[in-house]
Amino acid sequence: MGMLDKCNTRATRWTVFAWFIGGGVFGGLVGFFGCSQSDMPNLAVYFIVPWMVVFCGVTGGAMEWQMPSESDDETSSTQSHD
Repeated sequence: MGMLDKCNTRATRWTVFAWFIGGGVFGGLVGFFGCSQSDMPNLAVYFIVPWMVVFCGVTGGAMEWQMPSESDDETSSTQSHD
C-alpha cells in the first residue's frame, strides 16, 4: 500500500482539496498564534508559519485520500449479526 494508492472510495479531488485547505488554515492559525505567544524572532515566523500551512495541508489531504471509508462508518462494526 503506497502513498498514492486510493484507500477511501468516497474521496474525490474536491474532498481532498477541501481537507488540504482546512488543514492549511488550521496549521497557519496554530503556527501564527504559537509564534505570537513566544519570544521567537520575527523572521522565524516567516519561516515556520508557511511550512506549517504546507505540512498540515498535505497531511489533511493525505488523510482524506488514505483513510478507508469503513473508518467513517462505525455502526457497521458494532451491529450484532443475529
